[in-house]
Amino acid sequence: MGKKSLCGGRADVTYSGSNHARGVRHIRFYADGKTVLDIEGDFEDQQFGSNFRFQNIDLYIPGEWETDFLKITDSLRQFTSKRKMAFKKARDAEQNRMRPQISCHRRVTINGLFAVRMRKPFTRKVEDKSAKLIA
Repeated sequence: MGKKSLCGGRADVTYSGSNHARGVRHIRFYADGKTVLDIEGDFEDQQFGSNFRFQNIDLYIPGEWETDFLKITDSLRQFTSKRKMAFKKARDAEQNRMRPQISCHRRVTINGLFAVRMRKPFTRKVEDKSAKLIA
């Protein structure tokens, strides 16, 4: 087993009358049972997620924990980007499955921007059966 112990946590103090949606957040990182980094900022919880605005560093103790922290941070960032790509791939596959087979326009990419290129509209000849029924 590893001999290093790293962990993190947060503590929120909400503003009165904000229904626990706004306040001050402290994010703390611990190494070997001691606080080595404490950052403070404002947070606001919304229906689309939580926003955190960094304000200042309350505590910073340099040490060996920094290299391990950066490794963990980088691996979490890579995991998140891989997860987003897998979700995007699954979403695109589902959208392609649900998309109608006949379309009047096509989405193309020009210099990284999306544009719509119009195709000739799909038309189908339909016989007028009402004239046959009357005659």
